[in-house]
Amino acid sequence: MSSLSSEEHKLASRVQFQFFQKSTLFGGDSNSLNSYVLGTSVANLSLSGLRDNVTFTLRNLKPPTENDSVKCMFWDLTKNGGKGGWNEKGCTVANWTAEETICSCNHLTSFGVLLNLQEQVESDPNNVLILTFISFIGCGISAIFLSITLMTYIIFEKLRKDYPSKILMHLCTALLLLNMVFLLDSWLALYSNAIGLCISVAFFLHYFLLVSFTWMGLEAFHMYLALVKVFNTYTRRYILKLSLVGWGAPLIVVIIVIAVNKNFYGLGHYGKFPNGATDDL
Repeated sequence: MSSLSSEEHKLASRVQFQFFQKSTLFGGDSNSLNSYVLGTSVANLSLSGLRDNVTFTLRNLKPPTENDSVKCMFWDLTKNGGKGGWNEKGCTVANWTAEETICSCNHLTSFGVLLNLQEQVESDPNNVLILTFISFIGCGISAIFLSITLMTYIIFEKLRKDYPSKILMHLCTALLLLNMVFLLDSWLALYSNAIGLCISVAFFLHYFLLVSFTWMGLEAFHMYLALVKVFNTYTRRYILKLSLVGWGAPLIVVIIVIAVNKNFYGLGHYGKFPNGATDDL
């Protein structure tokens, strides 16, 4: 306050408080607002770097847990290109209980208590190991029986003469390749320095997943033609046209994705263990 002029001292004679019960004006990203918003202002002055911090108490909307990262933040209008965002600069948590949080800040603006959702995500190594084995065993069994199905249709020519059998073979091929890429993914992820390899694996994993869904849709489309539109349904080079859609349309999608930003594919982590290690994928 000592840096204010005499005119600004006159304006600073009264502090105004605003209380916001609805948080629609205050968005968030990885943080969850856990209190109503308290706004403080002194005329139209911007006060920061106060000699004595402003201490205030906000009631929690829900009791925080021990794993929650409780933070006192203020609404910074300079973030996100002027749209505003939460910022913790100059604010600290003096104390918090299940019912309320005491904040201490060196400036006046709009304050709130937020829970950082990203920091509270922890993975139990045992659960991760169990889920990994379940995934590998399930995909391995699926790959085995898909291979048996394909070999049966390839060996016995009579089975693959009609359209449904040929569509089923394409679907089985797509699912088999999807499972094989998924099983190789964890092993190839060990080479964290091979960024190009990781991008390629993610590219094909996304591609074969889309191909599988596309062939499922094409099989449903063929059943519609066979069961509903029974007459006048002959199409020249029918399987060739379905193949162009089933294998070509997903390829266009993944090419567009990697052309926009190749970093959409590659390494990433979705949580962390209690010892700080991450489950990089």
